[in-house]
Amino acid sequence: MFLVDEGKKLAKPYNRQGWVVPLKNICEKVGISSNFFTDNRGVTIQEARVQVLRSRLEMTSDASSWLTDHDSLVSRNTELTSYLATELDPRALQTRLALYNEQTHADRDRIRVAGKCRLYFTFA
Repeated sequence: MFLVDEGKKLAKPYNRQGWVVPLKNICEKVGISSNFFTDNRGVTIQEARVQVLRSRLEMTSDASSWLTDHDSLVSRNTELTSYLATELDPRALQTRLALYNEQTHADRDRIRVAGKCRLYFTFA
């Protein structure tokens, strides 16, 4: 359907290519303006996709708001807060991470192929 709801009257979009209406509906769901490709006939689908992606990347949104809005345990988990306050040792965690990095760096000449460890030599 090519008709667009503008108040009480229905108007057709200026660009009537087959991909315009589905992409316009996606833009409306995300909150991006679709005027770039609905008002210009010369726009290709690749240009429209680039514009939509650019608009989506330029949108600023709080990353943690989704978690706090949907999961009440994120902010009120007493077991997690008590563990972080009493039992978590940041020095031990830092030591384990450093040891992991050293072992990964030392084993860089080995790769896993089909579950078996085979040697891979690099000459630098």
